[in-house]
Amino acid sequence: MAFSRYVAAIAFALCPGFLLASAVPLVADTYTSGANPTLNFGTTVALSIGTAAQNNVALLRFDLSTLPAGTTSAGISKAVLTIYVDKVTATGSVDVLAVTSPWAETTLTGQSPATLGSMVATAVPLPTAGNFLSIDVTALVTQWVAGTLTNNGLAIQVDALSPLASLAIDSKENTTTRHPASLDITLVGPAGPAGPAGAPGAPGMQGIQGVPGATGATGATGASGATVTTLFTGAALAGDLTSKTPGTLAHFIPDQNITITRVGVDQLTGAALTCQAPAFFKVSTSAKSEAAAAAPGQQEYDSGVHSLTVAAGTQVNLSLTSAAVCASGTHPADANLLVQYRPQLPGDTDVCPTAQSACGTACTEVQVDPSNCGTCGNVCAPANASPMCASGSCGISACNAGFGNCDNNGANGCETSLTSVANCGACGNVCSTANATAACSSGACAIGSCNVGFANCDGSAANGCEINTNSDVHNCGACGNTCATNNDTPACSSGSCSIGSCTAGFANCDNNAGNGCEVNTQTDAINCGTCGNVCSTANGTPACTQGACLIGSCNAGFAHCTGVGSNCETNTTSDVRNCGACGFTCSSINDTPACTAGACSVASCNAGFANCDGLAANGCEVNTQTDKNNCGACGHACLSTQTCSAGACH
Repeated sequence: MAFSRYVAAIAFALCPGFLLASAVPLVADTYTSGANPTLNFGTTVALSIGTAAQNNVALLRFDLSTLPAGTTSAGISKAVLTIYVDKVTATGSVDVLAVTSPWAETTLTGQSPATLGSMVATAVPLPTAGNFLSIDVTALVTQWVAGTLTNNGLAIQVDALSPLASLAIDSKENTTTRHPASLDITLVGPAGPAGPAGAPGAPGMQGIQGVPGATGATGATGASGATVTTLFTGAALAGDLTSKTPGTLAHFIPDQNITITRVGVDQLTGAALTCQAPAFFKVSTSAKSEAAAAAPGQQEYDSGVHSLTVAAGTQVNLSLTSAAVCASGTHPADANLLVQYRPQLPGDTDVCPTAQSACGTACTEVQVDPSNCGTCGNVCAPANASPMCASGSCGISACNAGFGNCDNNGANGCETSLTSVANCGACGNVCSTANATAACSSGACAIGSCNVGFANCDGSAANGCEINTNSDVHNCGACGNTCATNNDTPACSSGSCSIGSCTAGFANCDNNAGNGCEVNTQTDAINCGTCGNVCSTANGTPACTQGACLIGSCNAGFAHCTGVGSNCETNTTSDVRNCGACGFTCSSINDTPACTAGACSVASCNAGFANCDGLAANGCEVNTQTDKNNCGACGHACLSTQTCSAGACH
């Protein structure tokens, strides 16, 4: 017998006449979209709801024909709609409304939507994604059963106060998470009248000794006794059962003495698995408890009929004691823990299920109970780990954070700290970092310290201290310290920037690597061709061209007329061979020439000659020995009848 919200209907009867709780089957589900009015979504795996602008409305219809024959509206104690919220795009709340017109899952579209009637539930807050949402729809189901409203199903839409809300719920076509909507109906009927006691048969006549008397006639059979109402409660645990944290899933407090008569567990997956230990559930009060766990490889657990008495006002907890421990692959998931109980009857006592042992006031399975493993009182308590009991032997369910079972010996628990460089984050994960002392931080390999001359410049522990700061020109002495380049190829030596080589035509004349090869030896007159080679020019300004000293310019009155050396060696203001300019020679005609202020002149005339016209160009043009107009001296003219001879008129 399976206890599950996924079956079409469930009903438990311990004797004829018991009433029951039933999950009626979901027969149709779809949604309509204002944004896509021509599309039908009858085969979609998720039903979209919201926003007000999209007007996406989900519709659900359940088959009530599975309710017991003769069920009336007076017998509906409670009806709860449960949906699985697979995704929440924008949070808010939803409304549930009655649907008042017929519709078909395979043909309904937004162009011809179903007619919506009265509000059943309003402003129901949404949970976070991955959780179930239960909504009381008792009033609507009562109307369906009474026949005052045709069962055309119900609709779910976003509430007017949260028009931006948007979500998706599982449909019955979803084969992944498999949480279709369910409708759980609790039925309560009146107790039948007590039948009268049957009349005793008449005593037979006393016969003679040794011969027994005749047996009296059998009395009439009494009428049927009172009907006892059977109730159900439960807890759902969605998701992978190997990753769940133990704790209380749900609780209830009965207002009268009750007797728990059956407990069941149903898992959605897991039939083909081999798990070391199943998910271990418990139904308990502060004084007593009962275990529940599906055997390894099984999807279901059924305690069978038994009795566990609970006094009125006592809290009953439905809990997960330990998560499942399974090999890799598909894990058991989506468990339902269901409890069947009834009002306590005279004579009810605590009787454990047949397959369980009584350990004090606890009914448990010693093959899988970590608190009573193999035998009552044997508590599994592995060091640094969550316990597990498998086949009556203690083991490890999961290691505590930061610890590992590195020796594969469950007896000493998770003995190894996973914070050492030999076992960092996992057993055997040895931290090894290049050019560094390794460390383990929060379970991840890290760098404790870099070796001298190395640094972790990329911030990654995986490649260690990858940079040699003694020689890396981009990280010289420290990360990010780039050696500057200025007319050179930089170098890094012992963590300090230096110059590897200068670009042709440049030199590091100040011996400062910071400014590179700062001097252009092709043009620098004080470092011409090489550092310190100072060009000098007499009577001028020196220059450096292509690394050789030359004359930049000569001072006024000087020139470089020889073509040898780099000096302005010639004084063109006084040199008769370079008077005023190189090569300009003052002519010599019967005189000794002179150069004055860069212009040719006559220094002195030869004996017997004179410069009578005052021009230097024709020198001492007059022979005063024979010229009768300048006889003996310029301007001394002889008479017309005279001649000049030896500088005298005759």
